[in-house]
Amino acid sequence: MRKTTPRHPILMSIAVLLIFFVSMLLGSVFIGFAPPFFRQNGELLMQSVGESVVCLAGILCAAAFGYIRAFYNTDKFGTGVACSAYLLIAYAFSGVASLALEFEEHGSGVFDRLQPFGRIMVWPLAVLLIGFAEETFFRGVVANLFFDKHGKDPAGVRTAAIYSGIMFGAVHLTNMVSSEPSGVLVQVASVTCIGIAMAAIYYRCRNIWVMILLHAFMDFCACATIGLFGGSLSSEISDYSIVSTITAGLPYLIVAAVLLRKKKVCEVLCSDPNVAVTAPQISPGETVISMDMRSSPESKKSFRRAIIVFILFEAVCIAGSFLLTDNFRDMVDDLTGATVLEYDTEEVYTSEDRTARGTELDFEVDRGGDYKVVLITEPSDSNVNMVLRIEKDGETVYESAYGGKCTDTFGVELGEGTYRLYLVYDFSGIKKEPVDYRTSVKITAD
Repeated sequence: MRKTTPRHPILMSIAVLLIFFVSMLLGSVFIGFAPPFFRQNGELLMQSVGESVVCLAGILCAAAFGYIRAFYNTDKFGTGVACSAYLLIAYAFSGVASLALEFEEHGSGVFDRLQPFGRIMVWPLAVLLIGFAEETFFRGVVANLFFDKHGKDPAGVRTAAIYSGIMFGAVHLTNMVSSEPSGVLVQVASVTCIGIAMAAIYYRCRNIWVMILLHAFMDFCACATIGLFGGSLSSEISDYSIVSTITAGLPYLIVAAVLLRKKKVCEVLCSDPNVAVTAPQISPGETVISMDMRSSPESKKSFRRAIIVFILFEAVCIAGSFLLTDNFRDMVDDLTGATVLEYDTEEVYTSEDRTARGTELDFEVDRGGDYKVVLITEPSDSNVNMVLRIEKDGETVYESAYGGKCTDTFGVELGEGTYRLYLVYDFSGIKKEPVDYRTSVKITAD
């Protein structure tokens, strides 16, 4: 597959990360020009639109780096599935468990909370696009870059898997745009471990289609409640805790270690035409049953260095998550005066109320500039719609509509003065009452 050995895979991988990030921004811009229908029909539909742009960018990136041939390989599909057994079982169990919790909490009423059929059908499409986009960038390009540099012996292959996983984890820092930083750092630490395991699976089978389907299945299970009942990926990420990093991350490292044990890595290297292997002297017609491939001192040194980098990376993420918890950030915001509005309430709607229910909140801005608005709306019925509008002196500064459960983070420029925030819910489409709903809005200086 490879033509030349990349001299600086870390710098080249950073370039790939930048391309990935830019493609995500372009996808967001594309969503902004899309009809209101897309914003009003759930986060997964919006993400599908954006991911289609990222998929195209991934194909172009793979072609530019010379790895487009990765898509031609359909061998070892069964090997890839077998190596993915732990991930398949773990995520299937997680998906079933999350649905069981919904049934336990709502009983037979859980069926009344189902999203419309059209929104549910977007769920498998969204996860398939996400899987294709991320696997194209991070296994199709990044994992191959590191393998081509280090994959000459067992220690080198493990080094490549570690660096590939770190890059995969690092790109999830972009989720800070829409989720709580403390939860994102926990996600980054956990996803890094998953990335190492997925790199190990890819090195064993070299079948990118296995990785795409595996990634899609993992996201399908992880988004089970969102796909069926609505919700937000952003709010899920914001709730991640340090405990989840430890309990979820360690098994993936064990999986990677098992998959990349010396015997199996030697088999991978011996089947790679780009790795020079010196076979022992044998008689004509004799078959080589096994081969002991030793790692060079340079590869062992690189492997030890990769382990240190991994440990430091994980430590920084976990420590940063502690420092960026909600209580710590609230204290900082209160001390600096950065928060101009904070509102969080849980209410119940019945037919005795009006069809639409509105809330008006006034807030003062003492210093003009850029401000960040974080909105969370969580109705128990996905057919509930809500409009958020910010006005000053009767003129609209910002307005957007949301459907079902949503989490949105956006920037708005505010000058000095008094503003009014309107939150208007529309309950005309609900299937069954009462409807529980939570609304949270926080506006802080950006």
